[in-house]
Amino acid sequence: MSPHGVGRARASARPSLDVRTRRLEDVRPVSVAELVDEVGPDLAARHGDLSARAQQRLGLPPLVLRVGPDACTVDAGTVRRGEDREGAVLEVEPAALTDLVAGIRSTYGLVFAGGGRLIGGSMTAVLGWDQALQAAHRRPPAVRTGPVAVHGENGRRVGPRADVRPRRRR
Repeated sequence: MSPHGVGRARASARPSLDVRTRRLEDVRPVSVAELVDEVGPDLAARHGDLSARAQQRLGLPPLVLRVGPDACTVDAGTVRRGEDREGAVLEVEPAALTDLVAGIRSTYGLVFAGGGRLIGGSMTAVLGWDQALQAAHRRPPAVRTGPVAVHGENGRRVGPRADVRPRRRR
């Protein structure tokens, strides 16, 4: 079994849609203190603005992550020690916190496949945090407004009716 909870998720008879590909050497156990003091500031500096915009756009309250007696609050692109009274509270197992921080599992996966339990706030808010956390990890941005442009192999802009099938190799 993996010390990070991944093995348990894979060994479970329940299927999971949020097991994402990650390099194991990039995953290390993370405590609440490390999340607040080390990992959180790094994520905030790199992508806190995206996470904050996603949170605002989705109308999400702060997210409180509680591991035993320790807790932290994720809010406005930052992570701080303690519980926000207005936050949605997700109680997580230590290995599940590591999985959440590493992007291996989502809040949705923790709630429905095990490792996390909603103990305060709405289920909609906790599940909505998946988008804001993905933005913090700099996966495809959850919220970005504006036009989308698609460019072909030659660098030219492709229109909505363009044939974008791959060319056959000769």
